[in-house]
Formats: sequence, structure tokens, C-alpha cells
Amino acid sequence: MRKLKILVRMLRNRLVSGDPSLKNALLHRLIFVLNFFPPYNLACWLWVKACVRWGSRSNTARSASWFLLQRGFLFGALRHLGPADRNAFASVFELPVLKTSRPKASIAPRLKGLAEELAATGFVNLGPVLSRDKADAAVKFFRQQQGYASQTPLQSDGVLRPFDLDALEKAQSERYFCFSSKTSLACSQVTELVNNSVLRDVAAAYLGFTPVLYSINTIATTKGGGDHYVMRMHRDYDAFASVTFFVCWTDVSANNGATIFIPRSHLSSNVNETDRTYLTGEAGQVFGVDTFGLHSGNRNVSGLRLATWMRFGSIPNLGTIQDPDLVPEHHEFSQIPLTTAVV
Repeated sequence: MRKLKILVRMLRNRLVSGDPSLKNALLHRLIFVLNFFPPYNLACWLWVKACVRWGSRSNTARSASWFLLQRGFLFGALRHLGPADRNAFASVFELPVLKTSRPKASIAPRLKGLAEELAATGFVNLGPVLSRDKADAAVKFFRQQQGYASQTPLQSDGVLRPFDLDALEKAQSERYFCFSSKTSLACSQVTELVNNSVLRDVAAAYLGFTPVLYSINTIATTKGGGDHYVMRMHRDYDAFASVTFFVCWTDVSANNGATIFIPRSHLSSNVNETDRTYLTGEAGQVFGVDTFGLHSGNRNVSGLRLATWMRFGSIPNLGTIQDPDLVPEHHEFSQIPLTTAVV
């Protein structure tokens, strides 16, 4: 029943509140609705499976797949794909074109090492990218803002509320509070990270192309009895190739809100789900994560846990189709022409 309620909210918020000025808005609204129907997702899955198995040597299959991806189709397959097929499809049918937008040739050895660690395990600790003073300033900023009583604005009831920590602790249905991308970008510490070359260089080295920031979301979690589906192991289904950076504005530990990740689950489904890593750290630390790997929110929260995610990849993808308001850089996107040869 709760999942149905969230789906109804998403449909209402996307179809009523979506920005009609965005390119392909009507088409993307249609695709958004299609992704709620299992037959569509199954058709996407069959296409991707056939391409991985038989179409890797076919220029027609590559061109057709790229044509569909550029219009927002095929992402419905991600719900049914394992990591091996997802990665194989990306490397053969998406990345050859995206690599025409190559990352910078020279990258510092330390950053290359971080990207290699991310590729090997599915996550990497970038260390304290911001000072504690700056992290504390970000917490103070968000404590004074309005937001939504959910994990993302799209899943909320659409009511803008002041951030009330006491009310959040008492809530039984939700333990999340979030802020719009515009609010996040109004925080100087967030924009400092958005423009941080370390994050962008690690993302480019990991993905193999120069990505764009396509989603940003700041989330507060606190102690309480409420539950949420993201507190169970899951994969994120936005894109075939993306990386997410989680910024810790508060200290996190295994008993205080640290995200849980299963190493190497971005590469294979054959992993031991009891082999869990907690992404623990102090305020100001940043983690790079391939969130197609199995991960979950942490039910154990002893105080306020505040974090921001920043997702880098190519567009369009399911994330931008679901919620175009999460795309702070949409006005800067320069898509690769569909006439680009796929080799």
C-alpha cells in the first residue's frame, strides 16, 4: 500500500508539476508513465538482452540502441538486468559514442587511483573534501530552509514545509526530509563541490567520458521508528553508466546513518550480501559510489544525519525523465548528434 501511495505521488508530481519548457517534455512524460508498466520494462529488457547476446557486432543494433537511448527509452530494462548485462550493454552500445566526449588526457595519479578503487569495489572514500567548519555551515544553512517530507521531492506530498527536526523524529511514516535542487544549489558549500575538479575528474576517469551533473538532492534523516523502502537493499535504476557522490555534512557511523554498500555488487549479482561495508566518515567527507551496486539507507540513526548526493552521467536517463527539476545543468547540456557514427 505504501509503495502504491508513493507511485501515485510520483505520477501526480511529475505529470502536473513538470516543467513544460524542457525539451522533449511530452515524450519524456510518456516514457515516465510507460516505466510503471511491466510489459514496457520487459520489452526494454528483451531488447538489451538480445543486443548483449547477438548485437555486439551489428552497427544497426548499435545505432538503433543509441537512437532509443537519446530519446529516453530502454532504461526500463535496468530493473531486470544484472550488473554483467548492464555493464556489457553500456560498454558496447553507449560508451563508444559518449567517448567522443573524452575525459582530460592527464589526470593526477591520486585521482586515477581513486577511480580504479571505485571500479574495483563500487565505492571509494575521497576523504575530507571540505573542512568541518564548512560542513557545519552547510548544516546551519539547511536547518533554516523549507523542504519536503520524503526522500526526494518527487515522492513527497508536494507540500513545502519548514525543516522541523522534532517533527521528523516523531513521524512514523517517514524518516526523511529533502530539499529541492534549487535550495541545494543556494548553499555555497554545495556549489563549491559541484565545481570541484576532483569529483568531476574521478567521475570522468571512472566512466570513460566527460559526464554532466544530472541530479542533486540533499536529504536529512533522524532517529525514529519510521521505515522507508530505501532502507532495504536495492539498486538505483537511473542510467547504464553513472556515478554518485555522497557528501557527509554530519559525522556518520555504523550506528548513525552511514550508507551500507555491498562491495563488488556493481560487477556481479553473485555476492555475499552479509559482506557489508558502512560508508563511515566525519563531516566534510565525500564518497564516490556506483549505486547500481547493492546499497541501503541505515535504520540506525542517533541524531541528525544530513547528506547531499550528486549524480554524474549522460542524459537523458531515467532520473531526468522522472524528475527534470533535479537537473541543475539542463540548460548547459550539449547532446552528441544522432548522426555521430557508432563504431
